[in-house]
Amino acid sequence: MNSLVTIIIPVYKSEKWLSRCLESVTKQSYKELEIILINDGSPDTSGDICERYSKLDDRIRVIHQKNQGPSVARNAGLKIAKGKYIQFVDSDDWLESNACATLVKYMESQEADEIVCGLNVIKHEKLLRTPHLPEKKYSVHTNPEDFFELFKILASPCNKLYKKEFITEYFDTKTTAGEDLRFNLDYLKNTNTVLSIPDCLYNVCLDNEQSLNRIFREDRLDVFLSNQEKVFEFCDKLYGQRYKQTFLYNKSVLGVHAYYRDVCRLMDKKGAIKIIKKYINQADIVLAVKNAKHSRVDYRIFNNLLRIRSTKLIFNFFKVKFLLEKLK
Repeated sequence: MNSLVTIIIPVYKSEKWLSRCLESVTKQSYKELEIILINDGSPDTSGDICERYSKLDDRIRVIHQKNQGPSVARNAGLKIAKGKYIQFVDSDDWLESNACATLVKYMESQEADEIVCGLNVIKHEKLLRTPHLPEKKYSVHTNPEDFFELFKILASPCNKLYKKEFITEYFDTKTTAGEDLRFNLDYLKNTNTVLSIPDCLYNVCLDNEQSLNRIFREDRLDVFLSNQEKVFEFCDKLYGQRYKQTFLYNKSVLGVHAYYRDVCRLMDKKGAIKIIKKYINQADIVLAVKNAKHSRVDYRIFNNLLRIRSTKLIFNFFKVKFLLEKLK
């Protein structure tokens, strides 16, 4: 008998995409599924769609709760999950028809503790990119380089198959951003062998502009730096002095770069410079700038501008980048 896979889907304001998601899940070639839908107080017809599908497929269970965010919703699913394996799907995304079968096959044939697959990132029916890793078995606890490679595709819980027995910490409900990375770090503490496969089995839809992942938040940099602190703690505990901190310092600077880029793109000069100035002397950023080593010229320039703490030059740096991108 095949092992049971529990698929947990938090649902909120996704009536436009939910049927596509549920069709892709219920029509998986792998049939031993438990599908848990958590209607997180959605004000549209998403709850009705969940109920309709539950009447069509007895593998579906529906929970209705007041709006508390995706972490609380996922935790509600985890608490009642019966599957040996756990998979998460967002309600505006969808799976390839062989996703579950492929993930389970690799989990059991390769004796891995977690499987990570590639992603198809799609907007308005156009494929933008396919982030993935090669087929490779990673020993996270013994090899820091393995962890750093996995880190490229670690943040989301949705392109992974987990073993329920190793989920000892649920999603952090005290924050509404960055909790996915923390969940994955907590999971990795209990496991060692992670297998990546290049198959892009999970489809990410960027059409939902109301998604929390796509709404600009002014506190996003605070969340990112807090998560970076957790990553440093994770590496310090596992590897001690055996890992290259430069990799994480580089990631910190690139996180600041991504945040300032959005600030300069979305705000006027006065507002952007005010935000840049707010973080320019932040201790974690200063430390990262001091220790980072970038190969790309534009990142080296940005790092130097952070080092001299020139808010106006940082703003102008991004304006020039925007202009050059338009000319391409």
